[in-house]
Amino acid sequence: MYKRSLLAPIVFLFVCLFSFVGVKGTEAKSVVSNSGSIPDLGYFWNYAPVFSSDSVPLSTAPACGSLCGWGPGLSPATANIIHRTRLVNAATGVELVDGSSLSVGTQIRIEQVPRVDADISWNGTGMSADSPYGYWVNNAGPKSAACRVEDFINTFSFYYFGTYDAYVLLDVHPVSGTIISPSPNLYCIGATCTVTAPGPVSLGMNFSATYGRFYYRYLGMSTTAGCHANNVPMRASSMGVTACSGISCINNPITYDVNFPAQTITFNLTAVGAGNTAPTPPTITGPIVGNTSTLYAFSAQASDPDSDTLRYGIDWDMNSTIDEWAPALSYVASNTVQSANHSWLTAGPQTFQILAQDSNGASSAFTSHTITLSTVVNGLCGVANGIATSTIPTLGLCASGTNTPVTGTGPWAWTCLGSGGGIDDLTCTAPYVAPPTLKICETSCNGTLDRTGQTFTVAQNTTRSLTACYNTALACTDASGDVTAAATWTDTNAPQNIISFPVKGSLQAGTPAGTMSENFSVSYLSETKNATAQVTCVPLTCISAKSVTDTYCPEESQDTGVSNGCGSTLNCPGTRFCDTNYREVEP
Repeated sequence: MYKRSLLAPIVFLFVCLFSFVGVKGTEAKSVVSNSGSIPDLGYFWNYAPVFSSDSVPLSTAPACGSLCGWGPGLSPATANIIHRTRLVNAATGVELVDGSSLSVGTQIRIEQVPRVDADISWNGTGMSADSPYGYWVNNAGPKSAACRVEDFINTFSFYYFGTYDAYVLLDVHPVSGTIISPSPNLYCIGATCTVTAPGPVSLGMNFSATYGRFYYRYLGMSTTAGCHANNVPMRASSMGVTACSGISCINNPITYDVNFPAQTITFNLTAVGAGNTAPTPPTITGPIVGNTSTLYAFSAQASDPDSDTLRYGIDWDMNSTIDEWAPALSYVASNTVQSANHSWLTAGPQTFQILAQDSNGASSAFTSHTITLSTVVNGLCGVANGIATSTIPTLGLCASGTNTPVTGTGPWAWTCLGSGGGIDDLTCTAPYVAPPTLKICETSCNGTLDRTGQTFTVAQNTTRSLTACYNTALACTDASGDVTAAATWTDTNAPQNIISFPVKGSLQAGTPAGTMSENFSVSYLSETKNATAQVTCVPLTCISAKSVTDTYCPEESQDTGVSNGCGSTLNCPGTRFCDTNYREVEP
């Protein structure tokens, strides 16, 4: 376990993008060949090999010491190689610009630009702190390089064995370009061609598919100082670490080849007759500011020293390729103005270029023109349009454009202003609707009896059904908005304690001593409404008073004076029953 852990460091690489930057002044063309996605790669580790210089044996056969195995070395990655080609005047050695003109009889030579290691770049994912390049090596074979600084990836800590520096090499087999597709007006011997006739000239170079291989090193660890290295190519592998010994560790090492597809570079020029002079660069006339998605007219004018007829080549996207000729199928006299129309979808500065070409095929240099565009925005009413509201709308006024101040007191109106030449939307309105209010209604929200702020009478020992209503109606005329259960019902016990709400909305009256009143309130959201219940006493009648008897009375019938239960006395006719048990006493 000790040696397995020591020799199985995990390396992940940081995403870095690489691009070739040509030498200032060169007209060489380049093309990138991309490997696509590279899977997880493992490396072969063995305990013994340690090197202090570039002396790693070039053998690619795995060799197992006391312990060896395959460990994770590289997570998914991509790799690029760059091929570069140039076209030169064979007589002068001056490089030719792609798209330029040359005279009939000119000798040109197509050359592959010498390779440099920086033409190879690769990237992975994870913890890399470097931007690794590669090496051009025949057959993608190994190098004796030990742990070179240019191959350094990062420093890692691994368990209790201390720190180590990880290194990864990518070696790519070099390929030479071959000449392809010479146009009919070229006579070629090897890489040198002679222009034999006026007209378009094309010449290209093809680079066949090639491949590369990865190799792994690591430096240090406290137990074994030095560069641990071998030249066994990395293989496609899961990210698990394996440890083994003997023949099982070295059987079937499947080398992974990084494949780069074939690529082609083509030059396109124009051959002109001997003694012909190219036209002057054209003058461009047209707007310098405008809006996106709007068609604009631009004109070009040039003169030809030989009075040849002309046409104008327009490169709208600045890639040095003519996108449109004006006129499309003919030529016009020297100094004749020609126009073309174009629009752009993207805001900001937009640059295009135009050249003049005479009927003999000679072209001027490009003249460029820039127009700065603003985005066209049409005003459009927002979600607030048409929505009834009780307050002035402030949100959702415009879906696009800029709103004017909102006017009116309900209904309200505003305009969504366009920009960049866009139209305005003048139709934005919001109708008025009364705000919802809280009401105390009897029985239901459309029960018509509005008890809000009122004093109403309730008989003793009875129950009244009240409803809390929250809607836009001014009175209890709208069946919607019953919030009885959600509202807060409060009896104040003032000025007298005579009612209660055992259930929300259910007013229970008690037994008063005469007429008694109590205030109550209903609250919902931020509103509170008040009312007063006046509980009245129900007096007794003379019919019920006759049941009252008094055993202490004269021996005759008389009116019976009794309380009516509400603070008064009833004088009701009746008979009092007297005590007829006599007892003699001394005089």
